[in-house]
Amino acid sequence: MTNQREEPAGLSASMLSLDEVRQVVGDSNITRADVDAGQQGENVRRNVSLFRPRDVRAVIRPGSVQEIQAIVRIFHGNNPPAGLHAISTGRNWGLGSAEPATDDVVTVDLGRMNSVRRVDCDAGYAVIEPGVTQLCLAEALDGTNRMLNVTASSGHTSVIGNALERGVGLRRQRTEDLLGLEIVLPDGELARVGWWPEQTKRTAANPYGLGPSLLHLFTQSNLGIVAAAVVSLLPRPESQRVLRLKFPCARRCRRAVF
Repeated sequence: MTNQREEPAGLSASMLSLDEVRQVVGDSNITRADVDAGQQGENVRRNVSLFRPRDVRAVIRPGSVQEIQAIVRIFHGNNPPAGLHAISTGRNWGLGSAEPATDDVVTVDLGRMNSVRRVDCDAGYAVIEPGVTQLCLAEALDGTNRMLNVTASSGHTSVIGNALERGVGLRRQRTEDLLGLEIVLPDGELARVGWWPEQTKRTAANPYGLGPSLLHLFTQSNLGIVAAAVVSLLPRPESQRVLRLKFPCARRCRRAVF
């Protein structure tokens, strides 16, 4: 009986939150399952995972850090039963899709936030937003002496999303590319951890700083929504060659290696 009395209030809080969010992001950047998809609980995104579709109440597509903060504050203040599930592009299919882990969530799709804020090839870093894909950053680096630590995934996957899920780059682990993170915390506060470039002076990239590092509190976690990241860039090799060796037997191969 207690659950039956509390459920309408919870649903009311969810609807109030989504109505307030619509005022922040605009009608075209929110899809509500109960209004836009035809029925309550219908999944409003294509499921490409191996797991059953989850009940997604809405998909919100903010276009700025300020809009993310406003969304988080609305949900924090109204305390609806639906939690927020953030994705970058939802295309890191080898490590998880856009599908949330639980039912009754509101997806925050960060794909519209696709700005390459800054590229410094001399210092070897780029400041990017979650919607920046491998292809987008590779094109921004075309013709420079720097390159991205790419994965074997699609060019349309998010650089930040893959790094936060501890993806594997072709040169090294993607987590090693993270120098700094800009995070919206659960109360809407904006924080930066790790190393962040300064406007007035040049400092060496040091993601760990002094004392305990907070950088990897936000990899594979739900402690905040990452709105931007500083990623390190690799020196672009002058040339690349493939060397093929053929051995008549395993013994000679072992001798050549050891």
